[in-house]
Order: sequence, then structure tokens, then C-alpha cells
Amino acid sequence: MSQSTFTRIADYIAKQTGKDPSQITAETSLEEAGIDSFDFIELVFQIEEEFGIHVDHNQNDVASRLKSVGDIAALIDELVAAKSGKTTDSPNEAA
Repeated sequence: MSQSTFTRIADYIAKQTGKDPSQITAETSLEEAGIDSFDFIELVFQIEEEFGIHVDHNQNDVASRLKSVGDIAALIDELVAAKSGKTTDSPNEAA
């Protein structure tokens, strides 16, 4: 996960939830960050727009795989790399 991706996601989550972005770490769970299921869908749409990628949020396992802020940042990096034709060392599968 790139620091720049993580920072962008942490900043967005902080704005969405009113939390201090310095308190959001890669290990912060979405629940701890104050993200509920409705917020999660909004976050996915924001990610798609901002990063120019598609997250298949209709897959049943996507929400179950994305438990922390770091999980989301790693998936974004993976999808951006796949879109640009680069390979990643991430063990996560693209959604």
C-alpha cells in the first residue's frame, strides 16, 4: 500500500466521519473509523471517481475482505496497478 493512497483514504474518511485523520492508521477498522454500510458504499463510489478504477462492490466478498483502512488502500493500489498494466506483490485479489 502506498502512503499517498493511504493518506488520501484516511483524509476522506476523516472528512466523512469527523475524526482526526492523524488517529486513522492502516490498522484502523472501518467500524472504529465510524464507517457503516451506507458510508462504505459512498466510500467505494468516491474511490472509483477519484482513482479512476472500478471496485466490484456487488461481489459478496468485497466488503468482507475490506476490514481496515489499510485493506482499502492496498486494494486501490492493486486496482490502479492492474489498470495501468503493472504487477503488484499484494496477496489480495482484484475485486
